Amino acid sequence: MIKNKFIIILLLAVLTGIFYNESFAQYNSLIIKGKSSIVNIDDILKDVNGGYTEADIKRICAKITERYHIQGYTAFYIRKAVLNKEGTVELFFNESIVKDISITGVPGRSTEISSSIFKKGDVFNEFILRDNITSTRKKYNLKYINVSIKRADDEQVLLNIKVSEKSDKISFGISSSPVYGIMPEAGFSVNYGMFHAGVSL
Repeated sequence: MIKNKFIIILLLAVLTGIFYNESFAQYNSLIIKGKSSIVNIDDILKDVNGGYTEADIKRICAKITERYHIQGYTAFYIRKAVLNKEGTVELFFNESIVKDISITGVPGRSTEISSSIFKKGDVFNEFILRDNITSTRKKYNLKYINVSIKRADDEQVLLNIKVSEKSDKISFGISSSPVYGIMPEAGFSVNYGMFHAGVSL
């Protein structure tokens, strides 16, 4: 009976030690892979004094992701965190580059308009995309721009852009002149990108 109690106590002590070590294991340094200079996270990485625990690492990952998303890099995520036995932690970032852009609705001007909406090879930013859509619509006098965002096989970003141009217009009406009196009037306007012209008769 005493022997059984001793074995149970010993097992409990061993299990407690294992869980204690897993929960409070210390890691000496963080190694960031796949990061550019677009977002400054130095203050987050220096927020821990001494070694890092697993709880510290989870909190740091959450803060880094929040920092990216607040600044408009909403496609960013941390692919994985590797805890090495030698006491280092590797964080693998995916900042989500715009890998390719497809555009329909503007034959002959697709390259010009797509580069105005977003540049291929840049890190995706929701705020920049939104501002560029607004300015491109005004610049090229477009009816609407619809952008869908997808993930490529390598987890980068694909932009599918659909554009509708404003059509040419024919108008009819009546005008008055102090010399000729009431006269019928016809008008025709042409819309093509930044070129807009019209004539009335």
